[in-house]
Amino acid sequence: MDGFEVRRLRRASGMSQTEFGIAVGISRETVCRIERSVEHLDRRTELAIRYVAEGKAARVPGLSEIHEEVAHILDQTAVRGQPPYDYRERVQSAAAHWRARQGNADLERLFRQVEGVLGMLNVTPPSDRIRDHAIRDLLDMKQKWRAAAPAAENVHSVTPAA
Repeated sequence: MDGFEVRRLRRASGMSQTEFGIAVGISRETVCRIERSVEHLDRRTELAIRYVAEGKAARVPGLSEIHEEVAHILDQTAVRGQPPYDYRERVQSAAAHWRARQGNADLERLFRQVEGVLGMLNVTPPSDRIRDHAIRDLLDMKQKWRAAAPAAENVHSVTPAA
């Protein structure tokens, strides 16, 4: 498969380079280099590109869905007192999707804060006094995140031209 074919498949799928890269599991820059035939495709990437182009991959969720996913992770953590085992991947994926959808830039800082609070809870033993502080931070983070929900839903996604 050459770069021209990759570009044709991506465009036929209606995705920007960023969205296509997220779906395939590579960066936007790598998609660009592949399309320009500067970077060679390995077999795994070629298969992933074909899979995504055929429409079998999950779509990039909307801004409100992304926001709700992070809110759910925060709720799970507050109830259990411990973040879900896959919290880091889920938050990082949500942040990547948020950027791909050109979500509100102010929430980028909140994504990093969410990762920090969840990471602190993940490594702090239950008997440690620092954990009490981290729980308070989590509850504060939940309020900030929920307060940002209306702003998240009012942002209109504009797909960047690739």
